[in-house]
Amino acid sequence: NCNLRESEAGHLGEHSIEVQLPFLQFILDDFKFVPIIISRDCNYEKIAEGIKKSIEESNKSVCIIASSDFTHYGANYGYMPFKDNVKDNLEKLDKGAIEYILKLNAYKFLDYCEETGATICGANPISVMVETCKLLGCKEGRLLKYYSSGDIVRDYSSCVGYAGIV
Repeated sequence: NCNLRESEAGHLGEHSIEVQLPFLQFILDDFKFVPIIISRDCNYEKIAEGIKKSIEESNKSVCIIASSDFTHYGANYGYMPFKDNVKDNLEKLDKGAIEYILKLNAYKFLDYCEETGATICGANPISVMVETCKLLGCKEGRLLKYYSSGDIVRDYSSCVGYAGIV
């Protein structure tokens, strides 16, 4: 029992499903999905165990997706731990977190976010996904691409980091 409960209120301000759904609709003809919103006070290990058990009991092929931005930098976000070399420092900060995801170490990932103050809004869902994948036998992750919104608009005064990881 991982104490998941249904909550419409939890989905009101959430937009990660709306971000992922068009991609899923584009590549899949017929699919079902179970949206799970993870609160900040979750026990990621317990939830991961519950998800693993549900997957095994369903006997279906599944794809686990955690959707999150990485660090939100700038006065707009109230996070400016560095003023110089923002592009490089932001990438270094995010890649420090990404390394723990790639190593499937949810505990160290969350610890890193807390120690650095990295404003990764979906740190808990990422931790649940990492732990679930590990429980299902995954050995490591792979970074497909990293960039920030500053790379696109050429303005790093207010930007957000993004990564594609499998």
